Amino acid sequence: MARVRVALRAWWRTPAAMRVCPARRRASLTADGATRTVDVPEGFRRTATRDVELGGRAIRRGDKVVVYHASANRDGAVFPDPDRFDVTRSPNDHVSFGYGPHFCLGAQLARLQLRSALRCLVERLPGLGLVPGRPPRRLVSNFQNGLKSLWVQWG
Repeated sequence: MARVRVALRAWWRTPAAMRVCPARRRASLTADGATRTVDVPEGFRRTATRDVELGGRAIRRGDKVVVYHASANRDGAVFPDPDRFDVTRSPNDHVSFGYGPHFCLGAQLARLQLRSALRCLVERLPGLGLVPGRPPRRLVSNFQNGLKSLWVQWG
């Protein structure tokens, strides 16, 4: 649900995203855009298995490193205008579900759930929107990112 809340908030705060394409396609594109810009796990710690140089820095075997998905998914060398929520961004090679041997086995299910939830909300509640003046309550956590509440209105 965290991604659904944040996807909806980003969608409504970016009116141009609402006009891009029909609702069914828009829900799919928004799901992909939200997955890149909203990382539910903040980061993961790993242990280097060999000496390597990364970004001009030496990392030695046994060193502890942390992968921050939000930073990787906003890398200006990979994503032009990285902080902009763009439902038409292509390619959208984010690492929200990991990479290589650490790729999330449930990634396709998570994408399907998010697309389905967004599509149902858009098709069944076309007048759904943010309540003006009611900011969302953010989740305070060192491990997860998200919203505890998002005030919406229908009509």
